[in-house]
Amino acid sequence: MKKLIVIAAVAFMTAACGVVLRSPSAIANEVRIGMSVDEFKKLAGQHAELDALTADYSVYRIEHFAGPEEDRYVASVKLYHFDSKGHLVRVETHDAFDPRFHDPLMFEPLIP
Repeated sequence: MKKLIVIAAVAFMTAACGVVLRSPSAIANEVRIGMSVDEFKKLAGQHAELDALTADYSVYRIEHFAGPEEDRYVASVKLYHFDSKGHLVRVETHDAFDPRFHDPLMFEPLIP
């Protein structure tokens, strides 16, 4: 019984503090043009990685993984562009290289 109360208390405190782990696709659904960098970083948590930083803009990257647990690969990458005022101005999506379809050490693709 004590374990159940402790687990419930930890779950409640984690949710109350806003420390809820979100998937990259759930983050992408909640992001909106014009939001601040701080809002974005709070929403994305540890998924967001600073990709570029200049005086005029900053770019954050979130990678979407696919494949079985033992053979994960980056399926796509989203780049979030912020202007010098710290507001989101553009979101780009790029498909990533899938290592299962092509081996760079081979001369021909595995799938024609």
